[in-house]
Amino acid sequence: MDSAVIKSELDLLKLVESVFKGEKEAPGKLQFDGWPIIDINVKGERYKSSLPTGMMEGLINFQNELSRAYATVKYNTANLQKLTNEDRSALELIFTIKEGSTDSKGNAHDWLNGIFDKIGVVLEGMTGKEKLALYSVIALSVAGYFTYSQYSDSQTKIALEKEQTKQMEVVSKAAKENPLTRLRDELEPEIRHLAGETGERVIRHIDTGYTEVVRTVQDATAVSIGEKSYDKDDIKRIVSIKEPIKDVLEEKGSFTIEGIKKNLDYLIVNVVNHSEDLAFSIKVDLSFTPKTELDTLYDALRDGNQLEISYQAHYRDGEIVRARLIKLLQPIANSV
Repeated sequence: MDSAVIKSELDLLKLVESVFKGEKEAPGKLQFDGWPIIDINVKGERYKSSLPTGMMEGLINFQNELSRAYATVKYNTANLQKLTNEDRSALELIFTIKEGSTDSKGNAHDWLNGIFDKIGVVLEGMTGKEKLALYSVIALSVAGYFTYSQYSDSQTKIALEKEQTKQMEVVSKAAKENPLTRLRDELEPEIRHLAGETGERVIRHIDTGYTEVVRTVQDATAVSIGEKSYDKDDIKRIVSIKEPIKDVLEEKGSFTIEGIKKNLDYLIVNVVNHSEDLAFSIKVDLSFTPKTELDTLYDALRDGNQLEISYQAHYRDGEIVRARLIKLLQPIANSV
């Protein structure tokens, strides 16, 4: 079986079931057509056909987490500096806004087709089942299936501790009779097992991306991600979940400045340490950083000189996901 066309989540799960049962060979390629769609619907007074700045920032953060998920698969690192210009072009998502509420939709099926073409070569050591499982994890994560997994797990635990009502039993029975729900419940453990640690990291990145969107719309009355809906109380609980950042450390090192992007209140400075193969972005607060240090940053960008930088780094899965400038130390002269 050379390729398979996937038009829905049910198509994907039926294929996975057939392959896992040995009824079919794993396809060499998946072609997505019309599914998945990234559908983020936000309701509230400020979100009637408008895209507030805060939510725009949330969508940018979501895009960054998608990019980190891709970098994790292709380069085995969540470092966005590893992405090539070709990667960045393929990863760009375009959202459309629907009238009546801030309903942001992104065409994820073309996006998936593009990135799967790019990561195929790095998965050559995997079996057909393992590749299919990893592709499934990526597609289901993008579609919002694993959204707010920490919150959902917590809610499930609470529900299990309560006495089951007759109505809940009826709903549970109906869910089990639904072929999509049945396949999800049956296949998810094996899919995640075969996708391995890479799959789990993909889930965490995309889950974080969706959570970042909700953090920027805390005044919304409701949010839906795909077919999952959350009311105002749900939003508060989701926002209260701590980010899965393991370590926050103060570091220092010698870096070349590769780019500076100015925003209203801060700079984003792209730094590289070639000897340690380390590259990431540092946020520089314009209200606290002396003008002399800002000038030094721009001079280093212009001249190619290295700088000794002290910074606070936030780590997740051993990778720097966020960094903030503490201060510039002694510049290293004549490094070119």
